[in-house]
Amino acid sequence: MKLKYHQKIQKLLSFFVISLLLLIVLKALNAQLTVYAAAPEINLLLESKTTVAPSEEFNVTLKLSNQRVDGIQVVLKYDKSKFEYFKEYSGASGLTFNPANYFNSPVIERVEVINSEKNKLNVLLTSPEIDEQLVTLNFKFKSKTSGQGKIAFDSETKVYGVDGLNNPVQYTSNPVSSDLTINITNPTSTPVVGPTSTPKPINPDDLFGKVTPPPGGEAFENPHSGLGRVIIVGIRLVLIVGSIATLIYLLYGAYLWVSSQGDEDKLNHARLVMTHAVIGIILMIVAITIFGVVTNDVLGIIRRNNNGDWIFGLPSINQTSP
Repeated sequence: MKLKYHQKIQKLLSFFVISLLLLIVLKALNAQLTVYAAAPEINLLLESKTTVAPSEEFNVTLKLSNQRVDGIQVVLKYDKSKFEYFKEYSGASGLTFNPANYFNSPVIERVEVINSEKNKLNVLLTSPEIDEQLVTLNFKFKSKTSGQGKIAFDSETKVYGVDGLNNPVQYTSNPVSSDLTINITNPTSTPVVGPTSTPKPINPDDLFGKVTPPPGGEAFENPHSGLGRVIIVGIRLVLIVGSIATLIYLLYGAYLWVSSQGDEDKLNHARLVMTHAVIGIILMIVAITIFGVVTNDVLGIIRRNNNGDWIFGLPSINQTSP
């Protein structure tokens, strides 16, 4: 009797333990199913310029709506005859994002060949932030030849995050704009038409240049002025030569005086030379003074202007000397 009683209790306990374990498993499964079944949507917006020039670098922008994203795998398909990803031709990363510190460095960033017409860009990012905010990713591409090409989402694109209870979720992607059609054309420039103007008369000097006479040519145009210049130059030349000769003669007399060594004849000769030199200087000064007074003050033939230059002129009956 006691054995049967113990067997019943053992069966009840076993049933209770098994039921409890099943309940725990079902609760866990139910929680997981509830999380993934009710995973929120995340909007994905793909943007870019609609028209670019050949060999122009441009950004393809991916915007994520406000969700708590801790990881994302972006897969973009593009026409490889029309576009080239930045990393293909530079070797450096072509990815930037905003906020700048929202994601870590790319875990994966590679270009894969799909077929002869399409390439696939595969990027995997993780985030240390997991903040609920608008996130923007920029992918740098470069256009190739003229024409039209497409850049589009691939079905492998996935976004991961956490819900309000910090449970992991895989968002249901809702591409607001899933593909881009980009035209590659050479920019055209419109000629600028300016206001009309009256033609300017042709000046012969503009065509052949203006011919100017050589310096001093005005003396031949005006013989009166030319004669004055010749006389003035002659007077200056005589004064210069006379001054130099007198100075040399005076220095020669001084040399004879020093080298006479007390010889009376040599001393007398030296005195005579120096006397003649001094007399020559005095005569030149007197001659210049008399010449200036007579020609300027009396006759008005040669006079100085305001610049200090000497001007030659012939007196006339109706003109008094200045």
